[in-house]
Amino acid sequence: MCEEEIRRLKSELQDLRDEILALRMAIIELAYAKVTDPKFAYFDWRIRYGVAFDEEKIMRLNWVFHVLTERIKEEPIERIKSIPGISDAVLYRKGPPTYREALTLLMQALGTKNEIMVEELIESLQSQGILRELVDFLCDRKRSEVKARSEDS
Repeated sequence: MCEEEIRRLKSELQDLRDEILALRMAIIELAYAKVTDPKFAYFDWRIRYGVAFDEEKIMRLNWVFHVLTERIKEEPIERIKSIPGISDAVLYRKGPPTYREALTLLMQALGTKNEIMVEELIESLQSQGILRELVDFLCDRKRSEVKARSEDS
């Protein structure tokens, strides 16, 4: 191939990258511009926070959901998988997680320090009826932990 052909292909590739980025932004804007249907709240959450476009984050999030679900059932975790950025010691701790622990693990899975984002994640799962056992457990734990803190004050 000649240099001019390489330059043309690189330019086309950049144009495609720009177009993909523009489409992602348009999808995110549409997600914010419309009213969220509670039946699809989790899918809407994934789009609004850009998680839908990041297969790695989806995989990490799903693994944390899986492990937390097994922990609340107090089932042994049959497969231990290390995930960069997520503490194995916390993720695979024995027994049900605290709400704070679950929040931290979900933030690590998403690579964020934004607790509101993760609380909205839990609310969206609840609204869409996904992972009911885990979500109900986390909501109960949150209420218990908030109540305990208010009684200590």
